[in-house]
Amino acid sequence: MALQRPNITQCVDGKDHGWMIVTEETDQGGARWEHRWCQKCGVLTQVTYNAQGEPIAVLNEDKTHYLVVPKILSLLIK
Repeated sequence: MALQRPNITQCVDGKDHGWMIVTEETDQGGARWEHRWCQKCGVLTQVTYNAQGEPIAVLNEDKTHYLVVPKILSLLIK
């Protein structure tokens, strides 16, 4: 299966990047979840799939993409 980009329009640096799957799991309802790592920025995000099989990034409560910056990278960005 080819890696599909989740629908993230902006990564930490404001650009769309390539993502590698770090972990995969399936919940009790049969939904597939992945944690993906940005090869360029080093951030992690959680991805699920819609009914058409397209990867969809999980959103925060404020409707922004759920990106987790590792502590060491966030120190370098600041």
